[in-house]
Amino acid sequence: MKIYAIKVALRGVSPMIWRRLRIGGNTSLASLHYIIQITQGWSDDHLHLFHIYGKDYGVYKPGGMDFSDNAYQVVIDDFGFEVGDRFTYEYNFNENWLHDIRVEAFEEFSSRKKIPFCLSGNGMPGATEFDYYDKLVDVLAIIVDENDTTTTVGEVRRRIEELDTLHLNRKKVNQALVHLDLEDPTIEQQCVVIG
Repeated sequence: MKIYAIKVALRGVSPMIWRRLRIGGNTSLASLHYIIQITQGWSDDHLHLFHIYGKDYGVYKPGGMDFSDNAYQVVIDDFGFEVGDRFTYEYNFNENWLHDIRVEAFEEFSSRKKIPFCLSGNGMPGATEFDYYDKLVDVLAIIVDENDTTTTVGEVRRRIEELDTLHLNRKKVNQALVHLDLEDPTIEQQCVVIG
């Protein structure tokens, strides 16, 4: 099986929000949709589509677009991608979250390599660096305030967990990806918000 290293970058956002992922060539477009949902911290609430070589693909939702191909049966290897090839993924047509996806490399198959797997990334959609640092300063102020006798460890933990909605928590993303059963026909029910 061919293993792809791809970069998924949200277009038109600064600072950049991106993910570098490892996926198998046998990953269906439906599965890639759910992988992106998990890595971006979304819960599949909106319509989406992939645009590859001039054609649109996606998972049909009632009231949404029809696609001529079944996204559960079209796999990444079907496109014959080479390193440097690109395609797009659009999610939430109201917000126009357009992602550029680029094939960065092919890796040798190894049973020790986890797929799908988030190798690295930056930022979370809808969050600004100011939001993150503002919350981080708030958490640090509580931790270093020696005179604070009312704040519990649970409260500090809750505030730290709020940072996950603003900053990529790769460990949590990969834990969710490990539990994603790409062979299960009810894969859409497995998509959960990270954080």
